[in-house]
Amino acid sequence: MTDLAFWHEQQAYFLTRIKANTTIFTLNLTVKNPSEQFSQVDLHAYLDTLSYGESAEIPEVYLGKKCLSPCRLVLYRLTPEQLEVRRKKQVKVSTSLKFDYSEKTIALSEFNLFITNVPCNKLPLHDISKLYSLRWQMELIFKTWKSYFNIHRTKTSKPQRFNCQLYG
Repeated sequence: MTDLAFWHEQQAYFLTRIKANTTIFTLNLTVKNPSEQFSQVDLHAYLDTLSYGESAEIPEVYLGKKCLSPCRLVLYRLTPEQLEVRRKKQVKVSTSLKFDYSEKTIALSEFNLFITNVPCNKLPLHDISKLYSLRWQMELIFKTWKSYFNIHRTKTSKPQRFNCQLYG
């Protein structure tokens, strides 16, 4: 999580997905003992409260062992169709790699977990999964450009020449 802490310190915004086994903490200021101020978030508690396709937010959570940086956690429970696709992928991966997912991992795979440091007034809860989907599409475009057009190997330093190579 040091990368996210770096971006947070640079006052840049981030939006990313995290794995369900990531340890997430909340801060409890009523506790006097500093070693007990952070308590782990129980994601299983949200399984029963969220309907399929519904989102929930924990406005201030902390990630990382040493460098805790505050961010928003958004839990999006997959629709039955999305869940079916994810479960098929899990079966395929577990079969090919010959291992079984834990019950905890299977239960939490019903969620997409997003973290961001964008304030609520700039990025509402209902727009986060849409924005992440667009972000992912852009990453796929860049991956394609690198794979087929080798844009990561360009030796030009002039922007005009790079644009000619890219559009040509």
